[in-house]
Amino acid sequence: MEHFVWDSIAAPLLFEGAASSSRNVLLQRLWQQKPAALLNCVAEYLAERPGRAGELLEVVLEVKGLMSALDLAPPSLAVELAALAAQRKLLDLDKWLAARLSKDANRGMFMAATLTFLEVQLAGLADGRLVAAPPSGRGSSAAGAGQPGVSALSAETSTTFLRGLYTAGASVVPGLAAQLARVLELAKKAFPAAEAALSAAAASSLGAGAADSGLAAVGGAFPQAIELEANSYFRKLYNERQPVDELVAQLKAFKAGNSHQQLVFACMVHNLFDEYRFFPNYPDTELDTTAALFGALLHHQLLTNITLGMALRHVLQALAQPPNSKMFRFGLGAISQVKSELHLWPKFCERALAIPHLKSMDPALCSYMEKIVRAGGEGSAAAAASGDATDLTGAASSKAVGPGEAAEAAVAPGGKDSSAAASSNVPNGIPSSGKGAAEQPGTSKDRSK
Repeated sequence: MEHFVWDSIAAPLLFEGAASSSRNVLLQRLWQQKPAALLNCVAEYLAERPGRAGELLEVVLEVKGLMSALDLAPPSLAVELAALAAQRKLLDLDKWLAARLSKDANRGMFMAATLTFLEVQLAGLADGRLVAAPPSGRGSSAAGAGQPGVSALSAETSTTFLRGLYTAGASVVPGLAAQLARVLELAKKAFPAAEAALSAAAASSLGAGAADSGLAAVGGAFPQAIELEANSYFRKLYNERQPVDELVAQLKAFKAGNSHQQLVFACMVHNLFDEYRFFPNYPDTELDTTAALFGALLHHQLLTNITLGMALRHVLQALAQPPNSKMFRFGLGAISQVKSELHLWPKFCERALAIPHLKSMDPALCSYMEKIVRAGGEGSAAAAASGDATDLTGAASSKAVGPGEAAEAAVAPGGKDSSAAASSNVPNGIPSSGKGAAEQPGTSKDRSK
């Protein structure tokens, strides 16, 4: 019924007809009663009519609903509206993008929508199908931005989008790193005069983004020198039996250190996650060491935002494996390191308690988590206010882990079943798939043969 009303009445009035009192009344009514439904219909309508989002911006400005529209619209439409509003100086794009990425429970979906929008727009600019609209004064029309043949992007807005995506860690979200690298290159072709600013935006994850989240550099790969240095610390841990506490102390110092140290920290965290799929092949001693390191990173709060959510998800996936498996051993070892932090993650506890065999394997741990769930989790409100709660609980809260999900939990981040990896003995460093991995013995590459 909503689509019938939209297709037969609302769309012609809003987009095809001239301004009139009846149009204004209909618009106000639709917006007041069902803004989300209206925006969903608009998104479908505009998907078949590219270049007309500027008209929607005028509509939401009429009803004074810009911020509501940005919150309620589907991600693809919200991104385009934000770009147009930023062009007209109606929106602080940097601030809005950071907030949206921070609060979204599924940031991969929003990041993907943002990257697709950027790729389409920048490809059109790079090959001449679209022209860039110059920025204009506050509130005035931006020289046709959002109209057919005119891009919603300028060099400034493109730089802002890329800076936000790199800082939030899009370069390590599975499936997005290659697209992010393509978008960066398209932006440099579309705006050659802004190449320096675009490169700086892509490197922004080396500052707060890398220090806070432990995320990778441009395109998800690190310079070879950084890879080699990061792997040297792992070799000390596994081959020279350096205590985990000593390595964690070094990681703390790196996270708070200069840009080079922050990059080493980011590389080490990235490589540890990249190695997750091979944990079932580790000897027991090395597996226990890895579990202790994984748990220590959580205990000392060295992971935040996306990497915190990823780490908690990995622990849950491991705990969902059969009790006699190496992955369950890893999960139990990791969670034993963070008992004092579990009260911050009540949703994580809910999902852990839904794993059928966990209570029989560690009744004391389950009893403690049950108390946390009943209490609602001390500190969860503070975590939510800081913007991190969505990640750490969202990664572990969408639904309980059931018996039927064990197979899904065994699937590695790269899409391969972890049990399919060929066995290996002692892990000799934990190199990623970056350039440095090729020169290291005992790498992920070796294990996949």
